[in-house]
Amino acid sequence: ARPYAERLIEVVENTPLDDMDLGKAVESLAEWDDDDALWRLGERILKTVKAEELSASSWYIIGAAAINTGHRKEARKAFEYSERQEGFIVPEWLERGLQAARRRKGPPLLGPGLDGRFPYLHFSHFLHFHLLEHMLEAMEKQDAKTVVADMVRRYPFVAGGYRLMLWGSGEDEEVYPMVSMALDALAACGTPGAYAEIRKFAESRFGEDEDRIHAARLLVKAGQHDPAVPFKMWISSREEWGEVMLIEQTIREPEEPPCGPQVMELMEQSFIAAQEGDLDGAIRLLEEAVELEPDCAQAVHNLGAQYINLGEHEKGEALIRRSIEIDPDYLFAYATLAELALLRGDVEASKEYLAHIIQASEVPPLALRQGLRVQVLIGLHEKDLDSSQRALDMLKDLFPDFDQIEDLEQLLDVASLGDALSSLWRKNVHRYRERMLAKPISAEEGLADCLNRISSDHLEGTLRAWRLKRSGRKAQRIARLVEVMTDADILAYYVRSVLDEEARAALRWVLEADGVRPWEEFTARFGDDFDESPYWKWHEPETVPGVLRMSGLLAVGTLDDAPVAVVPRELRPLLRQILAAGE
Repeated sequence: ARPYAERLIEVVENTPLDDMDLGKAVESLAEWDDDDALWRLGERILKTVKAEELSASSWYIIGAAAINTGHRKEARKAFEYSERQEGFIVPEWLERGLQAARRRKGPPLLGPGLDGRFPYLHFSHFLHFHLLEHMLEAMEKQDAKTVVADMVRRYPFVAGGYRLMLWGSGEDEEVYPMVSMALDALAACGTPGAYAEIRKFAESRFGEDEDRIHAARLLVKAGQHDPAVPFKMWISSREEWGEVMLIEQTIREPEEPPCGPQVMELMEQSFIAAQEGDLDGAIRLLEEAVELEPDCAQAVHNLGAQYINLGEHEKGEALIRRSIEIDPDYLFAYATLAELALLRGDVEASKEYLAHIIQASEVPPLALRQGLRVQVLIGLHEKDLDSSQRALDMLKDLFPDFDQIEDLEQLLDVASLGDALSSLWRKNVHRYRERMLAKPISAEEGLADCLNRISSDHLEGTLRAWRLKRSGRKAQRIARLVEVMTDADILAYYVRSVLDEEARAALRWVLEADGVRPWEEFTARFGDDFDESPYWKWHEPETVPGVLRMSGLLAVGTLDDAPVAVVPRELRPLLRQILAAGE
């Protein structure tokens, strides 16, 4: 069509207005979507033609051409003429045009199209409703690609309708589905021009991230883009350009069991033991499994995971790395290492481990599930909530029965409040702190009683800090914590490897006063956690009092009408010995 369009523009520009059907001329140039050619014609028309001599649609097109080329004053005149005449126009487009043309101050008002321009023609100009009805009826009998391809063969002009449907869909959320429909229709056209429009959209800053990714996928699927070459795409959530790799994955369970039947049985028994809180029993079973089959990557990984749950992080992580040495394609181990790296605050290392899962052509369901979970957490860590939401949506679609989805949703809901917490939220947090400080506490408060002072929901943060199972009733979870925290070896590892020097100094200072210090003096020395989120389940604290309280090593309450900080009674002799050995 290009040679004909160029010839048409030449004829229009060299023909007197009196010798033309002006409405047809305006409409024809609008079909070609040439701003400059349309404005040159529109400028001539505005100088000599009266309002009643053209239809509302023609005047709207001239106004759109004027404002698209920066002629606001002339656009206002054309839009006002359009408002006074009869004819088909999109009311919202005209209203937006009048607002933009009449605007005297501030930045220009963008048009209703996805690209910020004022569209000239509605997609129904090319896709008449009877054609759409015919197409929908045909799709009930044939696949969409066949129907659209046949439609384009019979009516080549409909391809222009799909292009208008894409770019003219606007910013209203209700019409965004039309963007995806238009992209699919253009891909079904299968012409070089259609693919060019899809690429233009994929590499633009317009529309939603999901739609641009969909456009890129269509190009890869049609063989129009090498999947090994990244797309340079605009990432709205970060407001920057980035390289995006599109990788198709197959979710598939391994065809053969990873180990022999005896080892598989031992791993099943160890899982049950761990669920019941018997970590030592789970480890014994897994050590037996590894002794039987030392090259079973899953058994080695599971043994490492249980050592981490027991608090022996270095030994556990070494075993997990060993499982990858045995089987470099054991993807679940990469998900575990990604989570461990994130817990240390090493986001880049976490992403590197996840890349093994993301780039795999085939991935087992459990590895993908854990990988998506870590992606949610990485997004939260980086305050990229859109990224977290996309990973969570995929997790919900693929694994709707995953028992951690609700926790992740709540975590994302809380994070969406942002750093600027509402005054109501802040008041609730402060009220909670005041209630905790006002609860009576004795100078010889035991560990179980200290743990029982916090809610079941907050207790989950303490269980997570000690890498313990979070299931069971509150009393069962407290008993599990007491058993682990009073183990001298586990407690020593936690104090020396998890706590920083300032937190250890705070414990020494409280222990010097027989395990009880006035809260006011404590906060004067080591800071206050008053403005820190008390919801340890979702937000790990960073202040010294917050870390110590979440770990269960410090409790607060009122003693003799004054708030105090208390180290639980059973932990005092153990902590004194551990801290003295570290000096």
